[in-house]
Amino acid sequence: MEIEIYAPVMIPTLCRYDTFRRCVDSLSKCTGADQTELFIGIDYPSKEDHWEGYRQICAYVEKLKGFKTIHIYKRETNYGQVKNTRSLADEVRKRFDRYILSEDDNEFSPNFLEYINKGLEKYKNDPDVISICGYNFPFDYMENIKGYEKNAYPIQYYSAWGAGYWREKRIMVINFINNDKAKEIVFSWPAVFKLWKAGHYSTVRRLLSRYKTGIGDLMYRIYCVFENKYCIFPAVSKVRNLGNEGNGTICEIVDHRYANQKIDTNLTFEYNDFEIKNYKPIQKACRKLSSFDKKNFYMIPFSIFEYVWFRISGKPFDIKPLVKKYRHVLKRD
Repeated sequence: MEIEIYAPVMIPTLCRYDTFRRCVDSLSKCTGADQTELFIGIDYPSKEDHWEGYRQICAYVEKLKGFKTIHIYKRETNYGQVKNTRSLADEVRKRFDRYILSEDDNEFSPNFLEYINKGLEKYKNDPDVISICGYNFPFDYMENIKGYEKNAYPIQYYSAWGAGYWREKRIMVINFINNDKAKEIVFSWPAVFKLWKAGHYSTVRRLLSRYKTGIGDLMYRIYCVFENKYCIFPAVSKVRNLGNEGNGTICEIVDHRYANQKIDTNLTFEYNDFEIKNYKPIQKACRKLSSFDKKNFYMIPFSIFEYVWFRISGKPFDIKPLVKKYRHVLKRD
């Protein structure tokens, strides 16, 4: 499949120079980087310890090469992560009907751009596919799905760690699921049960604490379940995430599996043919991924307890200490 249109890549950042440099350097080495426009939004420091990394990033981007065009947006005041990303997206969506979004702590395979762009072209007119995700989780049951041998697969799940979007489909997702809709789901037993039935225990848990402030990437997972839509995942991850080393903006648990994850080393990518539907082996893997427990033995009763706790107390149960102990990932070697 030939790529007629290369989607632009946008990366919001602030002061994480080391991960940002690794991110952009790896992207510049991707096949097709010289045909890709890069949009970088550099937020303005809000505290003193931001300045060193901020200055390093500003100096780095001045000498940056390897892309078709490079657009730099330096904020004059502190926007914060959400506003910085949205403002950058607004600029991109004015000119393009598709785009790729990455946080500044991702590292890419050489065929990442080919994989995303060919997926965006292949499924642009398929109403059942809403995103092309470049990441696959570093667990054996996700990387080696028994009974499924293709090099990519449709799944009713989502990862924002390097993903491609279509402008119009993105608008449909946003119009469907916002904070009001999230609140409606949170306070509905049937809706929560539907997410549980699909294996989205972790999605419900995160939704309990985020429905007021913004649900972010959860909206894609919820949309997939309620509207029977799919995202495309690679069998071999095209992205390595460096944000689980204690320097991420959300992840607080140090887990070296992510930063040490092996990713695809091929220069090119061609999609195998497969139908867009629920495959039982993929559904089984998704349930394991969503529950953090291979047999769901602990997560099902705990999820019910947690939700009852929330409905009685009005506050989500603080699971972080239990997750750290249960998963044994704190400072994992």
